[in-house]
Amino acid sequence: MNDMQAAAQRTAIDSVLLERRAQDAQWGPIDETKVRRDPAHWLAILMEEVGEAAQAGLQGPMRQDLIEEVTQLTAVGLAWLEALSMGGPLKIPVDQGG
Repeated sequence: MNDMQAAAQRTAIDSVLLERRAQDAQWGPIDETKVRRDPAHWLAILMEEVGEAAQAGLQGPMRQDLIEEVTQLTAVGLAWLEALSMGGPLKIPVDQGG
């Protein structure tokens, strides 16, 4: 990974973590209720965010609203992963091989 890619990755991760904090402030942190949600519930939230990102993407590449929507959908995915990991042992793949 070159320096430019590493900086872009750090910026993206920081943006997602900032959005996760905003989601927790708005909707409350991940708790027992959210841990036990049906996967279809999480998928519905995620797909709603994907739809918003798709709409923003149709307006053109590299628009601020597209960046915001992709950040939000990534943060929802992270929240779902957090809930899964709080619900029991979770093995997050860390293989760098692809």
